[in-house]
Amino acid sequence: MAFLTKLFNFYLNASIHVAIAVWCLVQMSQNESANYANLVFFGTLISYNYLKHHQNFGKNNLLQFQNISLLLVTLTSFFAFAYYFLLLNNTIQKQLILSGFFVLSYPFIRSIGWAKLFFVSFVVSYVTVFIPSTTFSFESFFTRFLLLSALMIPFEINDSTTDSPSLKTLPQLFGIAKTKQIGYILCFASFYFSFCTAPKNDMLPSFNMLFYLLVFASIYFSSTKKTKYYTLFWVESVPIIWWLTLHFQS
Repeated sequence: MAFLTKLFNFYLNASIHVAIAVWCLVQMSQNESANYANLVFFGTLISYNYLKHHQNFGKNNLLQFQNISLLLVTLTSFFAFAYYFLLLNNTIQKQLILSGFFVLSYPFIRSIGWAKLFFVSFVVSYVTVFIPSTTFSFESFFTRFLLLSALMIPFEINDSTTDSPSLKTLPQLFGIAKTKQIGYILCFASFYFSFCTAPKNDMLPSFNMLFYLLVFASIYFSSTKKTKYYTLFWVESVPIIWWLTLHFQS
């Protein structure tokens, strides 16, 4: 049991779970081959591990077993990312390079606490909607942006006890209850746009109601007392559940 717990924690700490979630978001947006979705999976591993663990890769900590394992996962992902990157056309490659600059600028954006939520939502929407869509729709992009912003609310609430007060995150500015209300508004606005912009007789927005209810519930049950597993596993599982439901329904 202890081994399984360590393995599960490594699965979360190595960003594999969130990479699967972002892969699922791409699958629901693209009409291209699997190359782009696979690239995003490995790119997510690289980006998240760099942002979360780059300090652990220093020479003083590198020889720890967990850090060596994280480094191996990240390096393997880098080579896989490079392989799939070379298979894509020049336009997508240029757009991906731009997304890389977005990722590198995150530490600076994070200092503006209230903005980091929307920045992350924008970057993920850019990668999962804008780049892979053969016929870009602003409505689809905006709907995804609002949805991901709502899904980020539990993370903001969970981190509010450890975030520096100087960051001025949404929970620090407005409190937990009002931050949840902001999340509900974002969730409803996303569903409203998806419903209004869908073609007539399209049952997808109604079918997606289950997913929006999951997002709503994730916000409702979030609190500062939840363990890391609530956000890092359960909340990040919502896009995976959404894709699996749509996949088997089709």
